Amino acid sequence: MKLTLKHLFSFFANSKTHKEPIYLFDVDKTNQADNKQFPRLLEKTIVELNDTQKQLQTTREQLIQSQKLNCMGQLIAGVVHELNNPLTIMLGNIQLIRLEDCSESLKKELETVAGNARRCKKIVDNLLNAIRKNKSEKKKVYINHLIEQTLEMLEYEFRVENIKLERNLSPEIPVTYTDEHQIQQVLINILCNAYQALKNRNNKLIRVETVFKENKIVVSIYNNGPHIPDENLKNIFEPFFTTKSDGEGTGLGLFISKGIVEFQKGKMWVNNQSFPSGVIFVIELPVIIPEISSFSEEFQSIPESYGKNILLIDYETSILDLNCKILKKKKHKVTTVNNMDEVLRELEAKPYDLIISDTRKPDMDGLQLYKYLGKKFPHLKQNLIIITGYITDEVSKKFLIDNNIPFIIKPYEVKEFEHMVNKVLNQQTKDLQS
Repeated sequence: MKLTLKHLFSFFANSKTHKEPIYLFDVDKTNQADNKQFPRLLEKTIVELNDTQKQLQTTREQLIQSQKLNCMGQLIAGVVHELNNPLTIMLGNIQLIRLEDCSESLKKELETVAGNARRCKKIVDNLLNAIRKNKSEKKKVYINHLIEQTLEMLEYEFRVENIKLERNLSPEIPVTYTDEHQIQQVLINILCNAYQALKNRNNKLIRVETVFKENKIVVSIYNNGPHIPDENLKNIFEPFFTTKSDGEGTGLGLFISKGIVEFQKGKMWVNNQSFPSGVIFVIELPVIIPEISSFSEEFQSIPESYGKNILLIDYETSILDLNCKILKKKKHKVTTVNNMDEVLRELEAKPYDLIISDTRKPDMDGLQLYKYLGKKFPHLKQNLIIITGYITDEVSKKFLIDNNIPFIIKPYEVKEFEHMVNKVLNQQTKDLQS
């Protein structure tokens, strides 16, 4: 019996009931015609193995990229925190100066500075939203506002590339309940694709439009770049499909975006447009209105509080000085400290009506302080306000919410700070009365 290539693919095994080798194929029936097929089968197997190896390499690169993005997110969060401190100081001091007796021209100039500081605040907020790991959470969203917020984040890149940006946002767009951060991710993906499609072209244009049609919010994002070939249109939302050069894309952006939109009970598609020539992506979202009772919000004015003993804790002297000025305008008796040894001495020395602490300190952060108060000064645990530059850590955020700890996120305005202080102090008064 002649050994052929087919024997290489044969499976054999010896057992008690089989003394001879067992083959997947009947060796006796092998002929010359069969033998001619084996090189082709072998070649096909090698091709499949090469494809599998490429897929494994792609997956490995994506994992490395994911780790890079995670590290970048942590780095950005730290930088954002450092930016929020000077922004808080700028906004707070400008507002305090404007309350003084100064000329109208100076007030106008100060408002210009404050307006630009608020613009920086928006950029920081948008950056944090982009890197923050958010669980799917539906809330009230104004789609037009979300679009404006997203365009603000990308506006600089468009301007540098001489891309004309047009907005045609219908004032009739109603509020809907959806996941704000996920929808923003979809907008960013489409706008970034449009940005890349317009490279090396003249008279670049991106137009964003919204219309309200048949109880649906329709968002159209048009760019006057080249048409997408018909064969690519069929696959553009498939995972790992990309026409970009190596290193420029993973082929997951549009696949993920379509999944997000469909998860929000919407639809997403893309078409080539003849006149004017270009490509248009369309997102269609339903208008979802939950029961009013579960989302009713009532704002009540809070009485001002005066003359309370307040302990301020922050490692940044300028923040301490700003908050001290704000509180002293309400005749509060303020003590400022910047390390935990001083905090412990002050808490032992005299009673405080309120403690305001930054969440990031080298010796003990705000959350550790809360736990410490629970053990040593339990009556003060409910008299704590946390000030933080960011909350990207889900564990910290959950801890604050679960324990009902009041917190303020930098950069904040003077009115926000005063409102939180009055809210906590008034709650104390209610608790004592009850």
